[in-house]
Amino acid sequence: MLIKDAFLVVLLFSVNLSFAEDFRIGSWNVRCVEKSDSLAGDAWSKRVPEISKIIHFIDFDVVGIQEADSLQTADLSRFLNEFSFYSPDSESGNPIFFKKDVFDVLDSGFFWISETEGIRSRGWDARDYRTCVWLKLARKDSKKTFYFFNTHWDHKGAEARYQSALQLLKKIPEMVGDEPWFYVGDLNSQRHQKPLKTIEKSGFAFFAKDFAKYVYAPEGSFNHYKPEKIGKHTIDHVIYNGSMSILRYGVLNATYWDGEEMRVPSDHHPLFVLVDLK
Repeated sequence: MLIKDAFLVVLLFSVNLSFAEDFRIGSWNVRCVEKSDSLAGDAWSKRVPEISKIIHFIDFDVVGIQEADSLQTADLSRFLNEFSFYSPDSESGNPIFFKKDVFDVLDSGFFWISETEGIRSRGWDARDYRTCVWLKLARKDSKKTFYFFNTHWDHKGAEARYQSALQLLKKIPEMVGDEPWFYVGDLNSQRHQKPLKTIEKSGFAFFAKDFAKYVYAPEGSFNHYKPEKIGKHTIDHVIYNGSMSILRYGVLNATYWDGEEMRVPSDHHPLFVLVDLK
């Protein structure tokens, strides 16, 4: 597997500067299975080993995956033996993988991104059914706890994305109180757009990138399956409550050689965040 030099540098730093209370979280839209991808040389069967290699190399402790159906999730699980995963609804496509030797699960669940969040439903002007999957995790060593929310906002409905932001700001404090939390995923929204501006101005939720001591983000998170082009659009995000120290944040532009040409494992790059719970 070939990895761009800068990507390798940031990962080596993250490995060398890991401490007992530090842990690595991530978010990655791994792309659903599409016949057109297979015809273009980006079949899931080729990509899943590369995705798992990167997850292992980065040494994620918790990672939110988007767009993975139940078969894709099972495939990933076979490669990620040291991880357990939580995927309560086969339609959501938002499994959370976490190291089973590092964390205990204290609570779990999911809700629909819609006006009727407890009932299977599309929200507002969304094209698809969307969910948010969550876990409350405790570190086995320190017993410190946090919530981890993993979601995928609608790619068509502008009102749905705005309402998704409002749902985040209303629902999370009701659920978690003052406890630490992360909200990760493909939000299909850029920082200058209304949904994320609303979050930014809330004073309650913060973007990990803004508070990281070191940032490596040479390009956007959406790459169009084109490793030779610099992606301009960052639509994947890690949001948190501000109580933790964000040590490092990265948009990791990994590539691999398939025997004929360079490729990327997904049409999104993974996000990497090194966190100190304090």
